[in-house]
Amino acid sequence: MEKDKHKIKLKFVYTHQWIDHPLRIALFIDDRAIHVDFGSNKSEVVINKKVAIDSGEHTMKLQISNKNEANTKVNSSNEVIADSVVSIKEVCIDDINLMSIITEEGVFNNDQTSEPLTKITDLGHNGTWELKFKVPTYDWLLEKLF
Repeated sequence: MEKDKHKIKLKFVYTHQWIDHPLRIALFIDDRAIHVDFGSNKSEVVINKKVAIDSGEHTMKLQISNKNEANTKVNSSNEVIADSVVSIKEVCIDDINLMSIITEEGVFNNDQTSEPLTKITDLGHNGTWELKFKVPTYDWLLEKLF
């Protein structure tokens, strides 16, 4: 059976605060690259895209790489005083803000540990943040309510 195609309206907003050199940030839906940032000079990045997508389950991913020791400043007591971090500020699909779902269901798989991090939107390590969702979005949200 062939799946129905949908066009979703995606809005993804993040900030990228960096020290020494920028992090590499890539946004995907499943394995399809939606946006790649190699260190723009903007502190806030707003992605507005219309994406053709099949109905069914999908995974939105924000991949962070290129972070090393130079991206974190510590004092003589080895306490972090400044750090490079990516912060997810807003995610909308079809004009529906998903931030409450993201804080509950988003997962960050840190490249340094095997334990996934949940309930976070500030990402300070190399790794991949993921959110599973379904299209049509309205149907998915109704399923989540009941």
